Amino acid sequence: MKNRFAYALSGSFIFIVFVFAAVCLGYVLYTFFGIFGVLGLGSYSIVMDIVALILSATFLTLLVFILTASYKIQDGTVKLKLGFWDVSSGKFKVEKVIKLVKATNTGKLYMNVYVGDNAQIVLINIRTQDTPLFTDTMKKQNPHILYEEAEITE
Repeated sequence: MKNRFAYALSGSFIFIVFVFAAVCLGYVLYTFFGIFGVLGLGSYSIVMDIVALILSATFLTLLVFILTASYKIQDGTVKLKLGFWDVSSGKFKVEKVIKLVKATNTGKLYMNVYVGDNAQIVLINIRTQDTPLFTDTMKKQNPHILYEEAEITE
């Protein structure tokens, strides 16, 4: 059974990320070639080139993490994964989920869950076509979860 659901990113955001990634990758290659004198490129400051190379590689890694962000239902929790990090810190326990609500006007999915003693409403930003499978996966782990569809205004 599927327990990983891709984080829904807008097309324009993905385009911006790819442009930024291309710039970072180009700078990494330019710096790398400059450090080693490839293609006749020279280096003005080896220390600055190495720092720029490390920063660009770090940005590229973060961009990959953003593009592969997903929700994962694992070990009784709903986790928002960014790379190998659990951004939500495992605070959304499946057993504490009260209700899942799909907004009929926007297609967004909301989760009503207790975190400690406080009830919270959390947007689950997955693709609309993944909503039924996400809901079924949650209900298999906690059959007491209510599901409804409603028009929601923000």
